[in-house]
Amino acid sequence: MNTDTLRRSNEIANSLPQYDPTLPDTETTAEAETFEINSDAAANWLLRRLANLEAEKARVTAQATAIVKQLESDAERLRFLFGSQLESYCRGKMEQGRGKTVRFLQGSCFFRTVPAGVRIADTGAALQFAQETLLGAVKSVRTLDTTVYRELAEKHLQETGEVLPGVETTLARESFSVKFGKAEA
Repeated sequence: MNTDTLRRSNEIANSLPQYDPTLPDTETTAEAETFEINSDAAANWLLRRLANLEAEKARVTAQATAIVKQLESDAERLRFLFGSQLESYCRGKMEQGRGKTVRFLQGSCFFRTVPAGVRIADTGAALQFAQETLLGAVKSVRTLDTTVYRELAEKHLQETGEVLPGVETTLARESFSVKFGKAEA
C-alpha cells in the first residue's frame, strides 16, 4: 500500500463517527420502544437485520484472518532476511559482557542452552518398530462406539422399559432457531 493510499485511508477512518460502547444505542432503543413483531414484514425486517449482522461478522472475521496471515508472512520474511544479522549483532553484544539477554526498546533477544536429548521424529516408524519388537511402548486405547451403544440402548428401552447405564432419555419437543441462507425444503 503506498503512502498516499494509506494517508487517504487514515483520513477517511478519522472522519467517521467513533463507536462508544458506554453510550446507549438510541436508534435501537427508539425502535424497540415502538416496534413489534406482529406481521410477516416485521419478522422479515428482524431476520434481515440479523442476517446482515451475521454476514458482517463473517466478513470481519475473514478480513481479520487475512490481515493476521499477512502479518505472520511479513514477520517470517523479516526473520529470514535479517534474523541471522540480529543474532550475530547480539552475540557481539553478549561477548562484551552483557549476559545472555540483550534488551532493546522494542523487545529482547536472548540465548539459552538447550540440552541434548532424544525426540521422536517419525511416529509411524517408531510405532512399527515398537510393535515388531514388543518393547512395551504401544498402548491400546479402548473407546465406545456411541452410535452402536445408542441403538442398543433404544432397542433395550423398547423391549424392557429399562434405561441402560450412561444413557438418558429426552422427551419430544419443538425447538426454535434462526438460520440464514437458503431456505430449508
